[in-house]
Amino acid sequence: MTVDEHNEPSDDAKRIAELQKQRRKAQQLQSENTVLLDQNQARNVAGNKKRRFNTRFDLWGI
Repeated sequence: MTVDEHNEPSDDAKRIAELQKQRRKAQQLQSENTVLLDQNQARNVAGNKKRRFNTRFDLWGI
C-alpha cells in the first residue's frame, strides 16, 4: 500500500482498498443470488411436477 509523507495511506491506496471491498461484497451478493435462484428453480420444478400430476388425474375424471 502506498503511503504519503505522513506515513498514511494515499488517496489512491484508500480508493483501491474501497474498490476491493466493494468487489468482495458484490461477489458475496452474486453468490447468495445464485443460491436463491437455484432454490427457486427447484421449487418451481417441484410445483410444476405436482401440477402436471394433479392435472392428469383431473383429465381422467378421478
